Amino acid sequence: ASIFQSSLLVLIVVVFTIYGFGLAALYGALVSFSNTWLFDWYTNKQKAVVDADAQKSFRMAIKSSAIRMFSLAALTLIGLGLLEFNPAALILSLVVGQVGFNWIAKAKVMASGELTSSAYIKHHLQNLT
Repeated sequence: ASIFQSSLLVLIVVVFTIYGFGLAALYGALVSFSNTWLFDWYTNKQKAVVDADAQKSFRMAIKSSAIRMFSLAALTLIGLGLLEFNPAALILSLVVGQVGFNWIAKAKVMASGELTSSAYIKHHLQNLT
């Protein structure tokens, strides 16, 4: 997690705490952080497999996306249904955390000069045969 993402989430949690929904906002922030952690873990795992061909690399990316989306949905539903947290606080902190993560991830790619995600996918789709 980046300082930018963390700062946004701390601000959201503090604001919702003032209105009595701090725990729901904190839960949403933790769900957002868990999604960021899963992304970083899979990215590092994929970089470690240097000899992976395009098909294996593509399968790893799809698996990463599927697991992240499943965990995001499951944890959100647990917070809303089982724990009965305030929906606005939970969802807003989750969304703000994801926006912060996406903004930082995009900035890192642009600064590194690496392929953008669409160019990366296009490159690997062309080399699947």
